[in-house]
Amino acid sequence: MLKQWYDRILDLFHVTGRDVAMFAISLLLAFSIWLSFSIDQEYSEVLKVPVVAESNISGRFPTSSNVSVIEARCRTSGYHIIHLHRQENKKPLTVYFDPAVFQKRTGDEFFVSSNDLAGYVTTIFGDEVKLEGFAAGGFSFIFPVENHKKVKVQPVSHISYKSQYMSKDGLQILPDSVIVYGEPKYLDNVEKVMTDVIRMNNVKSSKSGAVKFDVPQGVRISESAATYSLDVTRYVEVTKTVTVSARNVPSGKVLSVYPSMAEVSFRCAFPMGMDRTDEVNFYVDYKDFANSISGHCLAKCTELPSGIIDWSMKPEVFDCVESSK
Repeated sequence: MLKQWYDRILDLFHVTGRDVAMFAISLLLAFSIWLSFSIDQEYSEVLKVPVVAESNISGRFPTSSNVSVIEARCRTSGYHIIHLHRQENKKPLTVYFDPAVFQKRTGDEFFVSSNDLAGYVTTIFGDEVKLEGFAAGGFSFIFPVENHKKVKVQPVSHISYKSQYMSKDGLQILPDSVIVYGEPKYLDNVEKVMTDVIRMNNVKSSKSGAVKFDVPQGVRISESAATYSLDVTRYVEVTKTVTVSARNVPSGKVLSVYPSMAEVSFRCAFPMGMDRTDEVNFYVDYKDFANSISGHCLAKCTELPSGIIDWSMKPEVFDCVESSK
């Protein structure tokens, strides 16, 4: 019955089945062209993206416990609008925020204003989006408190210097301390955090770089890496024989130092100007003797003049004997 009606309609309009097929194809093609043109055009639309926040807020879990729906009016292509609408009910987007953008509210709530959030528009909505305005003045995330403590950073290094080169201050590391997060059973065992090994051989110039941490098992730390610097200078070695005396001896007492002479190797900055090694005096402090058990003491020196970097002495330890006047 339907076929009879179909044939009668074709005869009425003097068309064939092939004409109908061509018409349908043309209609479909026209619709495709219209749709392609439409989704390439820009539109102003309210977009919503569910977001989980990540941050490095001191004493807090790194990930928010809630999902905040970021809602904003944006201008973008029709295709991008369709894509974002399809994402609304899917897995929330995880976005890292600089801790500085958060304002502490009551309890565990941290608020990020729309002004600060503007810097994350492309991260949240995509590169093709032009922000027209947020639906609210800001959005809140919940970061619960996490067990933590602050510990020192211990750099681990193996450094050798080319002959007549040295570092006066040694290897410097930043940060010199980090915050360690984790369960109490793990935190109790962490007294310091070490770096990976920094290896440098035959060093003759200043060095700097970055090094990762050797993270203890069961915890996480507030920093992913540290920076180090090594100030290296060339030196000239000057060797002299000096007298070692006693200082700060109480009235009525005598402190004899054995041996009373020692050989000192001074390391002076290159190029060496005027020799000022004679300005340095060496002594044993009576307070060190009084606090010792065996009477063995290390020598000290007066302030080093400019140009003298370091010194070493032979012997290193002196025998001290106390007597009365």
